[in-house]
Amino acid sequence: MAQLIRIDDNRGGYHQLVDYVLERGRKQSSRNGDTLEVNDMIIELANPTKALPVGIGRANYSNALAALEGLQLVAGTTYDDLMVKVAPSTGQFREDDGMFHGGYGRRIGEQMNIITERLAKDHDTRQAVVTIWNPKFDSVGGKKDHPCTCLFNWRIRDGKLLMSTFMRSQDVHWGWPYDVVMFCTLQLTMAKYLGVECGPYTHHAASFHIYTKDVPQLRVLTPWNGEDVLIGPVGNGTAESWSDVQLDARALIEAAVADDELEDMSNDERWYYDVLQRRLAK
Repeated sequence: MAQLIRIDDNRGGYHQLVDYVLERGRKQSSRNGDTLEVNDMIIELANPTKALPVGIGRANYSNALAALEGLQLVAGTTYDDLMVKVAPSTGQFREDDGMFHGGYGRRIGEQMNIITERLAKDHDTRQAVVTIWNPKFDSVGGKKDHPCTCLFNWRIRDGKLLMSTFMRSQDVHWGWPYDVVMFCTLQLTMAKYLGVECGPYTHHAASFHIYTKDVPQLRVLTPWNGEDVLIGPVGNGTAESWSDVQLDARALIEAAVADDELEDMSNDERWYYDVLQRRLAK
């Protein structure tokens, strides 16, 4: 039976998700270890700007990785070397050719121009779908990192951009806190580009689980302390095509790498730049 949880943000909301799986998850083995699993979990996040799990004592969370993954998704590319520099632990998922087989940005880049143009021309469309799982490359297996995300879908309803993500698998501890920031960055950016409000974000996970080895870290989360860091869209709203938005995201990444501020950086873009630049400066 499908489970639906509505959360206002990913602070107290993250507590709700963790507690739900700890209380109701059933033991399920996997190739990476034992888990507590809830099947067919649907999560609605009311405010995508509050996707960051801040102020709850979430240990070892990397704002820089969250920012980079969001920027890469908007940019429609994957910076393989930079991913490992920002988060060395990701290197274990890199293929022998140096690339991340499951890199989302690379997979959706060419599709996004078609989808955003379709949404701009027809606010009623139900055909704004981007696929990530590619049976030609993924069904055969044999890679270190197959995408957990299958597809994205967008609709504009009542003047708001709605986004739904469909996952085959979602880890509550290491996956959700980063994925939700990445996906909401894309949704917020698309809404600004299309000139509409950003509606709620909805997440569908066939397997929503916690690895038992991570349970101790999740049991010591603290009540939200009031810290309020918001994420926002990429770009200044003047892009004439989605390709321009992609270039803006790439320029933001490359400026942070070069420690070279962009003259026209928006207040929303400042967070992405600052956390990425600080991490790279270490």
